[in-house]
Amino acid sequence: MKIPKTSLNPQHGKAKVSSILLLLLVLAVSWLLWSGLYKPLLIGLGAFSCLLSTYLAHRMGFFRHHKALLRLMPRLPGYWLWLLREIIVSSIDVAKLILKPSMPISPTVVEIDAATKTDVGQVILGNSITLSLQAQ
Repeated sequence: MKIPKTSLNPQHGKAKVSSILLLLLVLAVSWLLWSGLYKPLLIGLGAFSCLLSTYLAHRMGFFRHHKALLRLMPRLPGYWLWLLREIIVSSIDVAKLILKPSMPISPTVVEIDAATKTDVGQVILGNSITLSLQAQ
């Protein structure tokens, strides 16, 4: 049985160098701002981390969706605020369950129909659900 060539190369075309450099820049600036540590060893490890993340993103076909991601950029801050709110509410619910163990807990499995059509959309949806799942 032969494996189709498309399954071996999920990138479907070459990524633009500008897209790769933009991701590398965003990762590097984010790392520098959030780490707050500017020692040579840590900066070197941060640079290695950014390069490795960019390489893995390229290998996983991240740049296949870069045009769709650019269209979503204006809505991203609103999504982050909504997700932060949901994470806080979920954390409070979990804290209540821990501090008051007499509350009833009933684990359930829920199946939802996702409207996302891309791999990136499915990953974002799955991560959002995992981060913000509230106890019922």
